[in-house]
Amino acid sequence: NVTADAAHQLRTPLTAMRALSELSLESAPPGRHREIMRRIHTNSVNATVLANQILSDATTLHSLETRLREPLDMRQIIGEALQRLQTEGSYPGLTAALRLDLPDAPAMVEGEPNSLREMVRNLVENAQIHAPGVIEVALRAGGAGIVLTIADRGPGIAPDMREKVFERFERGAHNGPGSGLGLPIARAVAKAMGGSIAVDDRVGGGLVVTVRLPLRRKRERP
Repeated sequence: NVTADAAHQLRTPLTAMRALSELSLESAPPGRHREIMRRIHTNSVNATVLANQILSDATTLHSLETRLREPLDMRQIIGEALQRLQTEGSYPGLTAALRLDLPDAPAMVEGEPNSLREMVRNLVENAQIHAPGVIEVALRAGGAGIVLTIADRGPGIAPDMREKVFERFERGAHNGPGSGLGLPIARAVAKAMGGSIAVDDRVGGGLVVTVRLPLRRKRERP
């Protein structure tokens, strides 16, 4: 896939540019030089997020097309997705910002691991971009399925935009970094796994994204 290859080749130099511009901005004296460095840093952040989301989009579509499904513990999927996000170097403060609430017992689903990791990664990255601060990731299993929630204390999404933000390249009222691919990727994965996704107000302010996926069905012995 040419798009995925191009995005992958861009990711490393963009991440390096972002880190260098951040260091330069911290040490730049007040005045025009500092303003120039601020603009360079802002543009490098935007470009890095865009490249990551384009790569994620291409990777997810390819993984879903394989239609391979296997038993997966969503606790492990969440851990791997967060680790991948942290090792990219784009969000050095992510560990301190996360609050995880995961069950002690496995939460098994039947799914495709790469696309599920990308779904979680995109939802957490969206929260990090638009709502800096504490991000709460919770997982519950019971009844017919699992429920994954990602909650933040950001500006939220207006009620009349809550369906539109799931359209590709739709960014709502946000002017920060991002391509408008994060939520569409997450919805594509949730639907492909037989589940659903929704956004809603969080009690006390902010946004909560809720993903519901069916539990893995136990195989009947012949």
